[in-house]
Amino acid sequence: LQGTARQTFTIQPGDDSAEVNMPPASESNEAIQAFNLGVQAYQAKDFASALVHFNKALSFDDQMHQAWGAIGVIHLAEKRLPEAADAAEKAVALGSTSETVLRTRWEAYRDAGMEAEANKALEELQRITQLTGEAKEQFNQGGALSKEGNHEAAFAAFSEAHKLDPNLRPALLG
Repeated sequence: LQGTARQTFTIQPGDDSAEVNMPPASESNEAIQAFNLGVQAYQAKDFASALVHFNKALSFDDQMHQAWGAIGVIHLAEKRLPEAADAAEKAVALGSTSETVLRTRWEAYRDAGMEAEANKALEELQRITQLTGEAKEQFNQGGALSKEGNHEAAFAAFSEAHKLDPNLRPALLG
């Protein structure tokens, strides 16, 4: 309980292959700042300002799927269904697998009476939600294996969890 223990560790370079399936984060500070202002406005229920900030973020980085997703959520809340579906589709096309974005897309199509598109969106929402549940189970299994000291099996479980749901960032930490 007292004293100092010293250990030497050799740190090996990481493997970038785990990040291949992740949608890229924005590298534009301006886009990130505008997005964060949009989030603040959204949380204050100032949807008009939030839209302005999210669109400004997109003017700096039109590949920012988070901004497209947020725009879709606002349009859905304000019953602008075609715009909500379009924004959610853009977010998905850019790699978003967020349940919120997928649900926004499905609800927009459903409420607009676009049955074929709604069915396809619902199927994808259910598939991704199921994969997320399976990924969480794999992650929990990896945690248990790690506690037991079986690091090789834990690594395999964490890798499988990340493969099932690239948005499950704790799996990368595991």
